[in-house]
Amino acid sequence: MKHRLFIAANLPRETALAIGKIQADLEALKLPLRPEPQEKLHITFNFLGRIDEEKISDINEIVSKTAASFSSPGLIPSFLDSMYNKHADSYVYLGLSGDTDVLKSIYKSLSLELSRISLPMAERYFPHITIARFQKADPVTVKSAMDKIDQYEFNPLPAFALDNISLYESLLSQKGSYFRLIGQQPLH
Repeated sequence: MKHRLFIAANLPRETALAIGKIQADLEALKLPLRPEPQEKLHITFNFLGRIDEEKISDINEIVSKTAASFSSPGLIPSFLDSMYNKHADSYVYLGLSGDTDVLKSIYKSLSLELSRISLPMAERYFPHITIARFQKADPVTVKSAMDKIDQYEFNPLPAFALDNISLYESLLSQKGSYFRLIGQQPLH
């Protein structure tokens, strides 16, 4: 059996609540957006795709080993932006500042270890928090919405520390995706 897996870090509750206020502001603008539920807010390290069940324990071991090697990075959600993808989901995200080099090092460490069990990885890593996705709309509507997002007066959110690396399964349903936590390891 295959499982759709990804490795990510959960956000502190206070950060998720602060993001919720931004999401509410964007909803008030009547933009064609679907806010990400607070329980789904995270920072992705590696999207693994559909993986055979027998590799899950190896992946959990890699997550555990990697988490033990890194301290909690301090991060600041410092800007709001959007990404347009013509043939895939377009989304609104928070860009991060602070110890982003630590996030990139975690990503590289995970990628190296995952490659040893024959899991291909993305060539680039851009640490961010997806806070909303554009609903299906024509490019002109999306562009107009992106212009309104650019005009939104965003103030950086308070700094926070990531304290975990988690392995999740993304499950699809008629109502959208939801996540099932498979394993979580603390950062040191």
